[in-house]
Amino acid sequence: MKKFLLPFAVLLNITINAQNNAQAFDWSFNPGANNNFLSALHYDSQGNLLVMASASDSANFGGNIVTALPSGSYPTTNYYIGKRNTNGTSQILLQSRNGATNVFSNFSDFNLDINNNIIVVGATSAGHDFGNGVTLSDKGYMIAKYNNSGVAQWAKMYNFGNPNMSSFTTKPWYIQCLPNGDVVAVLKETTRFAYIKIDANGNELLYKEYKITSNGSTSSISTSKNNCFIDNTGAFYLYYNSVNSNAIPKFKLSTVTNSVTTPFDSVEISNSGHSGVSFLFAFRANGNKKYFKGFRGSMVDLAVEASTGNTLLDWVQYGGQNNIAPMNMISTNNGTFAQTYAGIIAIDSLGNFIKKSTETPSLQYRYESILPIGNFKLIGTLKYANGNTLSAGTQTYSISSGGIFTWFELDQNLTPSYFVAAPLINQNNSLAEDAISNYGNKVAVGIEWHPSTQSTLNINGTILKANDKNTSFYTRYNSPFNMPGTDIAIAQFDRTLSGSTASINESQNKTINYMLYPNPAKNVLNIELDNLLNDNKTVTIANILGEVVLSETSSGNKFSINTSNLISGVYFVTISNKGIQSTQKIIIE
Repeated sequence: MKKFLLPFAVLLNITINAQNNAQAFDWSFNPGANNNFLSALHYDSQGNLLVMASASDSANFGGNIVTALPSGSYPTTNYYIGKRNTNGTSQILLQSRNGATNVFSNFSDFNLDINNNIIVVGATSAGHDFGNGVTLSDKGYMIAKYNNSGVAQWAKMYNFGNPNMSSFTTKPWYIQCLPNGDVVAVLKETTRFAYIKIDANGNELLYKEYKITSNGSTSSISTSKNNCFIDNTGAFYLYYNSVNSNAIPKFKLSTVTNSVTTPFDSVEISNSGHSGVSFLFAFRANGNKKYFKGFRGSMVDLAVEASTGNTLLDWVQYGGQNNIAPMNMISTNNGTFAQTYAGIIAIDSLGNFIKKSTETPSLQYRYESILPIGNFKLIGTLKYANGNTLSAGTQTYSISSGGIFTWFELDQNLTPSYFVAAPLINQNNSLAEDAISNYGNKVAVGIEWHPSTQSTLNINGTILKANDKNTSFYTRYNSPFNMPGTDIAIAQFDRTLSGSTASINESQNKTINYMLYPNPAKNVLNIELDNLLNDNKTVTIANILGEVVLSETSSGNKFSINTSNLISGVYFVTISNKGIQSTQKIIIE
C-alpha cells in the first residue's frame, strides 16, 4: 500500500516575489477516480511517458478504462502501466488483473531497459498469469519482463526460501537496467535483502542474500526512490537509518546460503548522544563489499550518476558531535556539526566528499526525493514550510502560512538554479509524489490530493476535477470503504521555461539548425551546421538519464566527434551558442 496522505495546512497569503512559473507546465491530466496511487514514472527513448498507477475502483487513463474487481463488499486494487505518447494520445500497455484469479497480485514498481522493454516487479499470494503463456503459481515476490508493447516475455518468483509466505513487504523491490540489457534488482524485507541480476533473456546471473542484525530500532533497507542506485559498472548503493540512544549503534551484515548464515562485515559508530544514525552500504557488481560507513543523522534519498559512479545523498542531521567523512565536511564549527542541516551531499565512487549544497541549516524545508540529471545536477522534490523565502536564480517565493512543495533544480555546484512553485497547485492538502522522470528538458512529476478538501487543481489553466472519471466508489462498497479516496495528477513541465521568462522569450524564436550523420553511428559522428556560427559552440552528448557523457567545443561549422568510447544506446546531442541551444537524438551502435 502506498503512503497515507498527510494533511497540509490551508495556504494563506501566498506572495510571489518573482514570476509565477506555472507556464512551465506543458500538460497535465487526472487518471482518477477514487483511491488511486502513483508508483513510478519513466520516459522511454522516444519521449513517451510511461506511468505505473493503481486503482481501487476504476481509472480512466486518457480515455482507457481500468477497473478493479470487488471482493464482496471490499475493494480490491488493479495495477496498470499506461503510456502517454508525445502527441498526447494514450493507451494501456498492461494490467495486473488479467482475470478474476489475479486480483490478489500487485505491481509495485517498474523500469525500462535500453530497448524500452518493461521490467515489472511486485508480489502475489495467488500466482499470476502475465499473458503470452507466462505464468507463476507460487506465492512470493515476482519480477517479469514485457516487451515495449506490453507482451509478457518471462517471469521469476522469489520468496526467501518460504514458498508458503502469507505476508509481504509493501514496496519490496528496487529495479534498474544496465546498458547491456541485464536487469538488476534488490529485493528487501525489514532485516534481509537479496541482490539479483538477470540477463535480457530471463537467465539468472547472480543471486546473493544478506541478513542485517542491529542493536537499534531500524527502518528496512532502502535506496533510490527513483531507481538510480546502480552505476554502469554494476556497483550499487543501499542505506538504512537506525535509532539508538542508549548504546553504540552498530550493524552486522551476513550472507545467507541454503539457510546458513555467515557473518560478512560490521560497522559501529559512537553516537555521542545523537540517536539518529544512517549506514551506507556500497557493493561491487559481484555483490561483494566496496565500503560500508556509518554517520550521525539520516538519509532521505540516494541517487547515483550511472556514468560516473558519483553518489548524491539527500541528508538530514539534527546536531551532534564529531562525524566521520564525508558528513563531517558539512561542518561549520571546527570539525563538529553541532547544527541542523538538510541538503545534498555529493561523494565519489569511493565515498570521498566532493561538494555539498548550501541550504540554510534549517529543517523548515527539505528534499523528499532526488533525480540525477548528470554532472552533479539534480531535480528534487522539496517540501517547504512557512518562515523562509525560497530563492533560486532570479526567482523568490514566500508564504506567510502553511506549507508547499516545489520541484527544484540544482546546478553542477549544487546551487538552486530554478524551482517550479505554482500557487494554484499548492492548495489545501495537495502533495508531491516522489516519482520524477526527465527526457532532455522535459520533466514528469506526480501530484496527489484528496477531494474532501480540494475538489480541483488548476495547472497552468487546465482544471483537473477530483474523481471526475468515476464516482461509484462511494456506492459500490459498504462503510468504511465508501469514503472518498486519493486522486492523482500527472504533469509535465519544461526546464527551459522554469527560470527567467524574459531571457527565455528573447531567444525563443532563434534556433541552431544542424545535421548529424551517420545515425546510427559507431565510431564517428559528423556534425554539419546549416547556419553560420562564428563563435565557439559547445557540443554535449547525454544519455537517456540526462547525464552528460561527452562535451567538446568547436569553432567550425563542420566537424566530427569520436564516439568509439560510448556504449550502445540512445543519446541526445545538444549544440549551444550564446544562450541558444538545439537538441537531436542519435543512436550509437
